[in-house]
Amino acid sequence: MHTQREVSWRVLPPRGVDEAQAPLELDPAQETVVGLAPGHGPVLVLGAPGTGRSTVTVEAVVRRIAAGTDPQRLLVLTPSRESAAALRDRVSRRASATISTPLVRAWQAYAFDVLRRAQAQGLLPGIVTPPVLLSGPEQDAFLAEMMRGHEAGYGSSVVWPAELDQALGTRGFRGQLRELFDRMNEYRVTPEQLAAWAEPLGHPEWRTAAAFRAEYQEIRALRMPSAFDPSELVDRAAKVLEENPEFLAAEQQRLDVVLADDLQEATPSAHRLIGVLTRGRDAVFTADPDTTVQGFRGARPDLLRTLEERVGTPSHPLQRLHLGTSHRMPRQVGLAWQRVARAVSVVAGARVQRAPEHPVGPDGEPHEGSVRVAVFDSPTAQARWCADRFLRLHVLEGVPYREMAVIVRSGSQLSALTRQLAALGVPTTTSAAETPLRDEPAVIPLLNALRILLAAQDRDSGRDGAAELAPVDGEASASGAEVPAPGAAMPPSGDGLRAAAGELSATGDELPPAHDQAPRPPTNLSRPPTTPPRTWTPRHAGPCSPPRRPSPC
Repeated sequence: MHTQREVSWRVLPPRGVDEAQAPLELDPAQETVVGLAPGHGPVLVLGAPGTGRSTVTVEAVVRRIAAGTDPQRLLVLTPSRESAAALRDRVSRRASATISTPLVRAWQAYAFDVLRRAQAQGLLPGIVTPPVLLSGPEQDAFLAEMMRGHEAGYGSSVVWPAELDQALGTRGFRGQLRELFDRMNEYRVTPEQLAAWAEPLGHPEWRTAAAFRAEYQEIRALRMPSAFDPSELVDRAAKVLEENPEFLAAEQQRLDVVLADDLQEATPSAHRLIGVLTRGRDAVFTADPDTTVQGFRGARPDLLRTLEERVGTPSHPLQRLHLGTSHRMPRQVGLAWQRVARAVSVVAGARVQRAPEHPVGPDGEPHEGSVRVAVFDSPTAQARWCADRFLRLHVLEGVPYREMAVIVRSGSQLSALTRQLAALGVPTTTSAAETPLRDEPAVIPLLNALRILLAAQDRDSGRDGAAELAPVDGEASASGAEVPAPGAAMPPSGDGLRAAAGELSATGDELPPAHDQAPRPPTNLSRPPTTPPRTWTPRHAGPCSPPRRPSPC
């Protein structure tokens, strides 16, 4: 008689909890930052990559919480939502507690919270409903609608230069407009100022862009008075604090200390917000102007030069502390970084020690590491080399895939390299933030079906109903994801849909595969589950970076 063996279960703590309980050894410079006593005023902490700038931010928060400080009286600001989430997780692990308050925020998120509370107190004239964020896709759709209206003869007479005719209807042109509007928000440039600069600076298209910007602001104020552009949030929050001293005093009294990580990524409006909030008060800023990656979003590391003017006072001048020991980069990697950093201009008042010390290992010698430079004839050769390297490390040396990473320069290279590595037997995963929703393989068929329906509706109403379909190139199948057949996302086709599909085919646009063309089966199903290497796309990075093991910093 066969008896079924009872399954035993064990409850294990989340990964990283054991490490969180262990005391973290700080070097003397890090201990100086973490041990700052209340009343220290504004402090700028400078350090090269790997010297532990984010570590001192986390440990300073954890030590204050352990000393009894209410987490609601602490505020940590970071450049982006992703970095805020990562820092928030580190604080939660080190504090060994769940913190219910939003302790770590991107400065846009904090600015939105300031505006929300200001509106509740009646400090935003003309805004009677809670503020809302106008997301990037929503702003893009708003601009596209305005351009279609101009083409149909509605609105003001906005005439773009003839050389831009072919670009007006493209997403790229609207993206450039959004970038221009963002910089206007950052520097508080009015449409009149932009129009006045057009001729002297040799940019006649700025005059048209200024008129378009003025109309955009008027229409948005009428249609969505409580909506704010992402780049407008921070500057508007700074202006609210500047114009309402009592509201500013209450906000400053609410916070014991403000910490800002990676201040080199701050835009001019973020510097204004931080300046008005922390002037003469306890604040810790960490920065490395040599490693700015958000320049394409308006980051200004050179503004660190004038930080003392914004946050310092005669009684509490800005202090500068330096971290001089690299805990992450092996010696050879550090030397390679130094050669690159020499080409970066030095920011006065924020000079970083570009040759940090390297701690010794158990054998009494610093970890050497290695740096290799390889030049390839084609992207395929590059992908094959990376795949070969990863497989050798994983199979022969037992290195887990989660400790490997590929860094590419742009998002256009990301999906191609991901498919190539998957085809060569290397599982990969990418951050969801790197892929726009419209480019997700599961979303493309749904959008194509919706476009066909809208084209059919336009055709029945007598309008030109040709729609542009997003191509389905089998990326999902190549990466091993199970995606419904594009044709299966389409409802039963009637005469109107058949006619719409015929019109689209006649225009040369690519149609989704037919119902009988089933998707290719997912690959790599026989491979044992493993954690794949991560890929992401920071700016100013090389095409392929050697894997490294995680560091304490």
